[in-house]
Order: sequence, then C-alpha cells, then structure tokens
Amino acid sequence: MTENNEKQIRFTREDTLSAQKSLRILLLKKIETNSPLTGKERETYESTLSKAYNAQATVTKVSMTFPNGHITDVYENLHEFALKLMDMTSNKVAIPLFNVQYVFDISELWSVMYSNSLRCFPWSLRESLQVSKERTKKDRPTSYVFSGDGKL
Repeated sequence: MTENNEKQIRFTREDTLSAQKSLRILLLKKIETNSPLTGKERETYESTLSKAYNAQATVTKVSMTFPNGHITDVYENLHEFALKLMDMTSNKVAIPLFNVQYVFDISELWSVMYSNSLRCFPWSLRESLQVSKERTKKDRPTSYVFSGDGKL
C-alpha cells in the first residue's frame, strides 16, 4: 500500500467519524424529545449519512421482503433505504421483514440501526435483530447480514 493510499484511507475514516458524530447529536436530541425530524433536520440526516457512507466507497445492497414474499426495490446505498423506511412510517405503512447486506465496520452498522430506530423501527426490534457474520477472503471486508421483522 502506498503512502498516498494510506493517507486517503485515514482521511476517509476521520471524515466518516465526523459525519457520524454530527448525526448522533441530531438523533439523540430527537430521541430525547420524541419528535419527528423537521424538513431541515431531514436534510441534515440525508447529508450526514451520505457523507459518512459514500466516503466508504462501498456498495450497499438492501432489499425489503414483505410477509407475502414480495421483495421491494434493491437499494444501492444505505441512506436511500433509511429514507424509504422513514417515508413508510410517515405514511403508517407496516414495516416489512427486511434483509440488509453491507460491509461497514460493526460499530458503524449499529450506529445505522440505532439511527433508523428513531423513525423506522420500534426500539424492541433492535433487540430481536438476528446477526450472522460471514468471513470473506482476507483481501475483502467482512460481510454482515442483518434480518428482522417488526410493526409500528
């Protein structure tokens, strides 16, 4: 690995952590007041998620499966998926079974699950998530698969 690559990776990681910190502060405030995101806060939510996860340069594959077996669109990045769930809850649509596959660091994964719990999942769903960790080749990231189900 070249020095330039090391610098780029280090910068990306710091950039991601900065974005996550901003997002956590926003979400903690909303959790404390039990209030929905305003338009401006939603913009902040979008931009911080986008900044954090696009910086990883990792493709995210997300699909939602309803009890009848119908699979919705497969999303290429996590913040699009989160926003879709936010729209569903705003419209009082029942949350489907869902399957999420992505390759972020485990602390970042849980950060996203906590974030989504604010508007998208009952808090209890967080506890019922089934996690399976699959090791890939040494030169590839670890892949995590989250699956769970819940209702509003």
